[in-house]
Amino acid sequence: MPAWAIGLGGLALAVAMTLSPVTVALAPALVLVVVLGCRGLAGVERRVVFGVLVAAIALRVGLVGVLFLSSNPHHLVSFPFDGDGWYMKQRSIWIRNVWLGVPLDPVDFNRAFEAYGWTSYIYVLAYLQYLLGPGPYAVHLFNVGCFTGGAVMLARMVRSAYGPIAGAASLALTLFLPTLFMWSVSALKESLYFILLVAALVGLLQATRGTGRARRAAGAVLLFAAVLVLNTIRHGTMVIVVAALAFAMVGAFLVRRPYLLLVTALVVPLVAMRLAERPPIQARLLAQVRTSANLHIGNVHTEGHGYKLLDQRFYSGDPLGSMTWPEAQRFVGRAFVAFVLVPLPWQVTSLSEVLFIPQQMIWYVLVVLAAVGVVAGCRRDVFTTCLFVGMCAAGAAAIAPNEGNIGTMVRHRDGVVPFVVCLSAIGAVSLLTRAGVLLAVAAPRASDAQPSLFVPPVLLAAFVAFGRRAWASSRTAQALARLTHGSYLCTGIRALVRPTFGDTDAGSGVCLNPMAVAAAARVVVDSRLAAALRAARSALVDAWRHASIVSRVDGFRGLDSWQRAHIAGWVWLLGALLAAAAAPFGDQAWPSLFILVATVVAALALVAGSRRVAAAAAEDRSS
Repeated sequence: MPAWAIGLGGLALAVAMTLSPVTVALAPALVLVVVLGCRGLAGVERRVVFGVLVAAIALRVGLVGVLFLSSNPHHLVSFPFDGDGWYMKQRSIWIRNVWLGVPLDPVDFNRAFEAYGWTSYIYVLAYLQYLLGPGPYAVHLFNVGCFTGGAVMLARMVRSAYGPIAGAASLALTLFLPTLFMWSVSALKESLYFILLVAALVGLLQATRGTGRARRAAGAVLLFAAVLVLNTIRHGTMVIVVAALAFAMVGAFLVRRPYLLLVTALVVPLVAMRLAERPPIQARLLAQVRTSANLHIGNVHTEGHGYKLLDQRFYSGDPLGSMTWPEAQRFVGRAFVAFVLVPLPWQVTSLSEVLFIPQQMIWYVLVVLAAVGVVAGCRRDVFTTCLFVGMCAAGAAAIAPNEGNIGTMVRHRDGVVPFVVCLSAIGAVSLLTRAGVLLAVAAPRASDAQPSLFVPPVLLAAFVAFGRRAWASSRTAQALARLTHGSYLCTGIRALVRPTFGDTDAGSGVCLNPMAVAAAARVVVDSRLAAALRAARSALVDAWRHASIVSRVDGFRGLDSWQRAHIAGWVWLLGALLAAAAAPFGDQAWPSLFILVATVVAALALVAGSRRVAAAAAEDRSS
């Protein structure tokens, strides 16, 4: 590279580091998310996943940039939907000041460490800003990276179990559902909670299905650590994960034994009803329901739009201690129905709820498709399907009876929406496969064949061709063709319908039907804008390939795996020691000590392990 380019790049990096060191530190993490999301993919699948990830990250970063440009720099601000996030940012800055020894008002000190609304996520924000400086806007990028990384991990789980199309669909829906998009750019704890929850599931699958002892042990450690941290971020999450694991194990055992599943479905409800009629058990259940009802009433009376689940007499002042068993049953039943249906279109009272109606319609469709996905998923991967169902059921059981405010309920319900999205993607792929739009790569089981639900591809192609002729003859189609000629959208559609999506040689599920593709590809035109973008991309790729850093990267990639692990371990250890030199060790700083000790131990284990691998390899060569 020319000297002036190097100097200009260094100057730009220095300016960016001065303005927002947190942004500069998080930018490589966002790039790494894209790289890992596209790793091992090829063809159209790689282009689609790459485009989805780049678009999702770009939109989120752009929204954070709009917040920065439109805000008063002398006041701590956040998005309008991010009231609790603003308070978390304020508390993290107070804690950072305590660690730095900055004088703090006693009232602010008490508010910083008070138990109300406490979560370890506040410590994470405080420690991040302690090491890199205040980042009232850049902390949003931390959540963007966490949420996008969690979406990639979840999509990888779906892809390995159900195929590439289901994985790409679940990734796109998770990243672009409006409310999930909002929480991912906020300063709330939802993004960190999401990635740790997915990490726990990944660790569980590795611990139960890993191909070696080391992989299984690493999965168990990841599961244990993720669950412990999750319980500090949101109290009670450990119970949800354990309940989902138990449901997955029992469900996988029963689904593989249809007769036992039928007997269980008939006997368990009867036994549960009999047990609930016993006075000691009924009294304990009533006490729990009354506690949830008390929280529900408090949420109904909070600011915002509430919804009622109890009988009216309890809202009029009757004590919850007088609640009878039938009233408790009605309350719990209404809670689970409201978890799925609220807000109904005729319940909207504000502009924000009116804007939420389209996503609520999408949510209804996702729930229906998820029901189909449960059946289809059990034919491909019983344990993973039951794990997703268990996460949805356990999350709904923990959320539904305690809510009473529509906004809060939607926010908490979005904690299980990604798993519903995964099941709905499986269901959509199953329906499209049976309709002939998608072709199964691997031969289905004999029990899967249902000719009554199958539409021959020839009839589908004839229907598409007839509809295309009728549409092309209309004036509206001609006007739209002139308007969209040369648009980038057309090129994106054409890339999507190419019949090479996924690794079809590996039998990884389904691929696009060539006959349906041929009928759909006729309506696509060439794109001038795409050609210009490809030319710009080629220039950037050529400049990168001629850069000096590429030779260093190639040299690093040419090393043996144990050598790369050895270098990575030393770099990690050096970074941990540098962080320890600046870390705030004090009465209120125990989380930093825990993080640093864990990092040093992991780095030393990586260095020592790579040496043992090198010694073993040397002994093999000598023998």
